[in-house]
Amino acid sequence: HRSMPEGPEVCYAGPSFGFTLSAKFEMEKQSKKNEKLGNVSGNVSFALSWGVVKAACPKVSFRQRAQVLAMNRAALFLCLPDSVGLAEVKYCSDQDHVLFEFNRPLRVSAYIRRKNCTELRRTGHLV
Repeated sequence: HRSMPEGPEVCYAGPSFGFTLSAKFEMEKQSKKNEKLGNVSGNVSFALSWGVVKAACPKVSFRQRAQVLAMNRAALFLCLPDSVGLAEVKYCSDQDHVLFEFNRPLRVSAYIRRKNCTELRRTGHLV
């Protein structure tokens, strides 16, 4: 498994299972050793629209370990409504997709694809 792509910002977005999700990842500079091991960290800002539920989570810190992007749980608690539970986020390097796995209000997985950040910003889809 490879690390997330390098760059000042990398964006992913897409509709999936009745909701729309967009995310902007900002990576922190890593040592070459950490990059090879897939150990990267940074911040992610994401927006979710799921029926009547709307949420925006700006600058949530994360650390990548293999495929898993471990999010700052305290920050998620503050920005997500009680009705939404984010179980796990994974980076799928083979497809260059990000997988958000929710466990509330129902168990559902959303794959979002890499997109142009400038285009997402212009259409108002970024936090």
